Parts: sequence; C-alpha cells; structure tokens
Amino acid sequence: MQASVASGHMNDGHGLFDEVTGAYRPEVFSHLVEREVKRALRYHEFLVILALDLGDSLRRLPDPPAVLRLVADHIQREVRATDIVGRLGENLGVALLCVTMEDARLVAERLQARVKAVALPTEPLPAGQGVISIGGACFPRGGTDAAVLLRASLNALRRAAAEPGGGVWLET
Repeated sequence: MQASVASGHMNDGHGLFDEVTGAYRPEVFSHLVEREVKRALRYHEFLVILALDLGDSLRRLPDPPAVLRLVADHIQREVRATDIVGRLGENLGVALLCVTMEDARLVAERLQARVKAVALPTEPLPAGQGVISIGGACFPRGGTDAAVLLRASLNALRRAAAEPGGGVWLET
C-alpha cells in the first residue's frame, strides 16, 4: 500500500517513502519500475512512465516542500491504486500499469488540470496558474529496459517543459 500525505503516513519505518511527498523514494520507484517493465515484457502488457515537473514558478513559492507535498497528494488521489507514484529525482514520477498511450495522455491531461486547479497554501500565484509539465514514454515503444524508459520519460518532460505554460509530451 502506498503512503498518503493526507493520511499522515509519510514515514513507514522502512525508508520506502519520501518524507516530503509521501510518494516512493527515487531508488524504490526505479526498482518498482524495473519490476513492472519485466512483468510487462513477460505478459505483453503496456506500461507508461510519466515524469512531472512543477516548474520554476511553483518552486519560487515561500514553502516549496508544502507545495510539492500538496501536489503529490493530489496526484496520488487521481491515479489508480495499482499505479505507482514516486520521486524521480527532483520531479515526481507515475508508472501507469496496463495502459495504452492514448489512455496515458488522458491521465496526463487530467493530472495537469488537477494540479493547475490546486489552491496553494501560500498563494502569490492565483489558483489555476500553477505550471506543470508532464512527459511520458510507453513500454515497449519508448524502451524495453527500465533505465531507457525512465530516460525517455525525462526527455519527453524536457520537451513538455519547453511549451509555454507547461505541456504534455508523450513519446510515440
């Protein structure tokens, strides 16, 4: 079961979860993605990795960890319980299991809309003006190895971040 910031389970006692976000720590997220890529390969399933970046405008807020915690909680509520939310370096990552690229685009757009609608705790920006960029890569098209797939999602994130106001870019 994944920890939730809202439920106050940020520290599981085993070091699996990031203390700021309540999502899986980067090394745990990478390990879980590696396992899911192997599972997808064996069972001929799709898997999409999304990388999410909050942009510089949100990082300039007085309490960036509180913003990241709030956003991570909203993301965890938006995806299915079987999907995996974790830290991907300074960014957040989401592994969408058994999903096509078309469905992943819908999820990415939903996540982007939800984060933009979040009322920030210390609000120099009006609600709805938070910037979030999302890049994604699909197994097997984006790579058949976890490390390659994670890199492809980060490359897609860079393309999405180049769009004004943040965007969604999925490698096809």
